[in-house]
Amino acid sequence: MIRTLDRYIFSQLLLPFFVALLTFVVLISGHFLWQATQAIVQHHVSTLSILQFVVLQIPRASVLAIPVATLLACALVVNRLASDSELVAISAGGVSTGRTAVPLLALAALACLGCLADSELLVPAAGKQSRRLITRIAVSRKSLSFQPHTFLDAGNGIHLYAGTVDTRRDALGNLMAFVVPREGPPIMLWTPRAEFGPTGVEINSSQWYCLDDEGSFTSGHDSGVQIDLAGFSAAVGLGGDAMAKLSLGELWRRARDIQRRYHGQGTRYLMELHWRLALSISPLVFALLAVPVTLRLGRRESLIGVLATIVVVFVYSVIMLWMRMLGDAGRLPPAVAAWSLNFIIACLAAIAIRRCH
Repeated sequence: MIRTLDRYIFSQLLLPFFVALLTFVVLISGHFLWQATQAIVQHHVSTLSILQFVVLQIPRASVLAIPVATLLACALVVNRLASDSELVAISAGGVSTGRTAVPLLALAALACLGCLADSELLVPAAGKQSRRLITRIAVSRKSLSFQPHTFLDAGNGIHLYAGTVDTRRDALGNLMAFVVPREGPPIMLWTPRAEFGPTGVEINSSQWYCLDDEGSFTSGHDSGVQIDLAGFSAAVGLGGDAMAKLSLGELWRRARDIQRRYHGQGTRYLMELHWRLALSISPLVFALLAVPVTLRLGRRESLIGVLATIVVVFVYSVIMLWMRMLGDAGRLPPAVAAWSLNFIIACLAAIAIRRCH
């Protein structure tokens, strides 16, 4: 009887889960398309390139959509079972509320695995492809990449500042390049004129300035410098996340290397690592939360419990973003900032399930 009940409840979960997942993926991907509208209208970026960029955001959108889809599916099914008095019959058969939640937790466990696999495999691969696409757009559309008297993050610790931009001749005037290497002092390059090459900016002649660790100022002349735009991470209207292309293992190694060189640094990489792991576990937390919230608020009014769970998701997201900012700023340890809210909600949900009758 128990196995039959588990299969019945689990089968009821599948359709709302996939419908909700598809809906939220479309909504989140549509948000990226809306952000790219300015690039389409003002900079004449091809529609095909914009659509490719949006498609490459689907894995990242899925990571955000899977937990919400899990919560919504669990809330809908529990609400229907309660409104049709099926939970009363299940309880009369000697099955407790906690035991009834097992199929919900099974779906949540599968969602956690899918979210983790997506975050580890698909998101970094899509992030790398997205950055290549942005780089190709940046190189082909110079007016999109550079604006006069505006700093541009070229990636790899390089920031560029152009006094003038000649899009007809593919040239930059009064270009300053600020280079912050991983090791050694920062360097500034200046050239009266630079041209665009196949993959970046080519400087035929430049003056460089350097202030070393001992405070000594040195300068010199260099020629044949090329600044690669492969690390370009932010085109107007498109944007980009430099850590999106890193897997969990790469994030851990990058954080460890930075902490080894500079004590107390590498917090952003650790925060991203714990953030992804906590987000991958959140479907289990949401599945636990859906049962008591839906039962307590949705017994008399249909879908009230479902609406309550959606409000909970909104509040959860706001608090998690706030905790993320505290973690990035070093106000909280990354593990505490990422995991504390999941832990608190899971404990409260477990206690509430035990009190449900």
